[in-house]
Amino acid sequence: MATYRLPPPEPFNFKQPAEWPRWKRRFEQFREASGLSGESDTKQVNTLLYSMGEDAEDTLLSMDPTDAERATYNGVIAKFDGFFRVRKNTIYERT
Repeated sequence: MATYRLPPPEPFNFKQPAEWPRWKRRFEQFREASGLSGESDTKQVNTLLYSMGEDAEDTLLSMDPTDAERATYNGVIAKFDGFFRVRKNTIYERT
């Protein structure tokens, strides 16, 4: 089986939260292609935060995750999903 050294995606631009779904898909592709998905949750979380860039850790901590959420890749992804969820402007959409 061939192994590949793949670079992670470019750091996430925290000034454009609407790009989160696209960036996350790209990271998921990297995660599978690099074999990261088979590694420990600790390694996956650390790689995610490192790949997102220097604002990732502070942003995660601002969401006050529980120890259980912070300990798993899925827990951290869920926190970011909630944080970056694009809120629809209901008043605008009704007009």
